[in-house]
Amino acid sequence: MNEEPDAAMLKFGIMPPIAQRGMGLDRLLSEIVEEAQQAEAFGFSSVFLGEHHQQKADCLTSPLLLAMALATQTKRIQIGTGVLIAPLYHPVHVAEDVALIDIASGGRFILGLGAGVEPADFTAFDVPRAERIARTEEFIAILRRCWAENVFSYHGAHYHFENVRINPKPFQKPHPPVWLGGSVEAAVARAAHLADGWYIDPNLPPLVAKQMTGRYRDLCDQRGVTPHVAVMREGWVAETKEQALAEYKPHLLSLYRHYWSLGHFTERHHPWVKEIESADQLTIEHFGPNHFIIGSPEDCIRQAEWWRKEVGVEQIIICFRQHNGPAHERVMETLRLFGEAVIPYVGRAG
Repeated sequence: MNEEPDAAMLKFGIMPPIAQRGMGLDRLLSEIVEEAQQAEAFGFSSVFLGEHHQQKADCLTSPLLLAMALATQTKRIQIGTGVLIAPLYHPVHVAEDVALIDIASGGRFILGLGAGVEPADFTAFDVPRAERIARTEEFIAILRRCWAENVFSYHGAHYHFENVRINPKPFQKPHPPVWLGGSVEAAVARAAHLADGWYIDPNLPPLVAKQMTGRYRDLCDQRGVTPHVAVMREGWVAETKEQALAEYKPHLLSLYRHYWSLGHFTERHHPWVKEIESADQLTIEHFGPNHFIIGSPEDCIRQAEWWRKEVGVEQIIICFRQHNGPAHERVMETLRLFGEAVIPYVGRAG
């Protein structure tokens, strides 16, 4: 059993919003580019892009197109999807697009995949939701063959083709890292057996994430492969904890009360759910310590250290900005403060 959860070096990433209430997508796209550039300048290692469809508000629905835009506007920061909904796509098409993004970025791309959840997404793309897991598994197998072989044929339960050729190949060899997201035991097993890393869901409680990461490491040990773990969290830093909560808590509560209304919190992982009768009863205190990366620089360092030492994550991807704020200008300042007062000090004390 792998018993070394203390990651040697913790990296940090950002996840900007792909929709912003009351804002045109042209302006949002410009602000995302600026935030990625700011993150790059202040020591962040990555920027990840989500995917949503069938939203009431305008939304940047294509993480791959957005990734290509960032590839041309940044120089060092890694660019990833967090996550691309695999069963909504044809894997050969994605293999081609990912290869181009990887080339354009000089080998900085990470392909984060998920099986999807929302029924409306599957209805819109005429994909049976019941097939989402099987399609995702085939999707990954086909991706690897696209990048490894010159010409190949494939006949599975959901994809069939003859003599497919994929050129060009990705910049990274043998291919960009493929991460798989999920929050259930079966997803952890798929990540260990099919992917190059596990992307921990932002709603998964820290202690549950710790237990499931242990299981993931055991499965990787059985396969003889190196485990890689990243986690997404909401977060905010300010000079004091009180200031951070005052600035970020309203946006955080809006997001998590929305999640509650969608049924994203289950009693299995969140026992307090049975005590909540309406969304307005939900507080951030329900989530306990280390669920968020929020507070003063010292608070954020301590919370990040918990994830590094106790779970062994290699990267924490932080969503500083929600669909309704904080404003871009404050996010830019927060990225600077986090880069100057948090990132250099995580892991320094050993």
